[in-house]
Amino acid sequence: MRASPIVPVIQVGAVRSSRLLSSKCSHAGWGQPAMSSHKAQTRMPPVKGRANTLPLGEYTAIGQKYTAIGQKYTAIGQIRSAQTGVNHPHPFLGALIRRKLDQPKIPVVSHLCDSDMGRTEQIWKLFMTIPRRQFCALLGSIAATGSSIPLFAEDREFAEPVHRVANATSVTPKQMTHPLDRALEMARDGLESCRKQIDDYTAILVKRERVGSSLGGHEFMFAKVRNRKVHNGQIVQPLSVYLNFLKPSSVKGREVIFVENQNDGNIIAHEGGFKGKFLPTVSIPPDGMLAMRGQRYPMTEIGVENLIVKLIERGEQAKHTPGVKCEFRKNAKIKGRTCTVLHVTQPIKTPQGAEFHQAEVFMDDVVNVPIRYVAYDWPQKPGGPLNVLEEYTYLDIKVNVGLTDADFNPHNDEYNFYSK
Repeated sequence: MRASPIVPVIQVGAVRSSRLLSSKCSHAGWGQPAMSSHKAQTRMPPVKGRANTLPLGEYTAIGQKYTAIGQKYTAIGQIRSAQTGVNHPHPFLGALIRRKLDQPKIPVVSHLCDSDMGRTEQIWKLFMTIPRRQFCALLGSIAATGSSIPLFAEDREFAEPVHRVANATSVTPKQMTHPLDRALEMARDGLESCRKQIDDYTAILVKRERVGSSLGGHEFMFAKVRNRKVHNGQIVQPLSVYLNFLKPSSVKGREVIFVENQNDGNIIAHEGGFKGKFLPTVSIPPDGMLAMRGQRYPMTEIGVENLIVKLIERGEQAKHTPGVKCEFRKNAKIKGRTCTVLHVTQPIKTPQGAEFHQAEVFMDDVVNVPIRYVAYDWPQKPGGPLNVLEEYTYLDIKVNVGLTDADFNPHNDEYNFYSK
């Protein structure tokens, strides 16, 4: 029968480990030979001047010691692997120690992934043929010297440390097969962050929209927004919005409140300035003709979270546009806030109805949500100027300020919905 390639290592390990074990036995009182009916089968060939047999009951303790050593080597091996790209086998050996000496009925070596199981079982069967004392001698050689490390280092599939499997998604980046994949991933991360970490916020919203063929002017409004929160399929915090228009003078003083599933689904609004002295506060449908006058979208779609959802929808649609491009720019500034800019270009109109030619999204690097979005239509002639379709900027955004129901109550004394 052809000799196993591991046998020479065992024989060398017997000499090395016998020295290590004899020094430990002198302190622990393990120097007496084991009395066993299979003594001849478990005894190693004698080495001159050294004790080579131990009580079988002590091998578990030895295995535990070497397991601890293996755990220490695991950390060292992980560092060496990161520095040199060469993997080390310490986790595998630690599992073999526990399986051989401590709990022989462990079904698999958990440090290795499924694809390694066939080779692992072959190595395990080989180790199972080694008598326990010889196995301890092998462990002694591994622990006492570093020369035995190449035993499995030549085969990388046996040398993968546990963190390589457990954190595979964090180590290996996702495959980006489309120019918009990275932008969509950022948007989805922002949506998750918004839903999990942002309860409410205040900001100065600057809005400009094209309605029909007419581009309106910039409108400035102070906004309070409380995000929708859902638990077990039930809305536990409805989307709530309060707007106070600041300028231009034609809309200054206008106030609007919308609370999801309240006020019969209507918005509560009143005009400001001179008109506000004569026109009453009204309750009107958010998508009705009066509420939508001069507006591109109903008020129910306002807010950062709704903006992210719309961006994801448009990004998925834009993936079907031939030649679409997406560029990224770091360290852009919006009123002192650092942002990452996503610039998307759709070169041609498609039958699917692409909604913009170019768009820019400014993702705030701190709160991880978009604080500016602007979209442009195709030029009327090649090389001509781009026409703004819509533009939204959230200035001076403050998150989790602790808004309450009173902030969305038209009877709040700080508001002017009803005469005092």
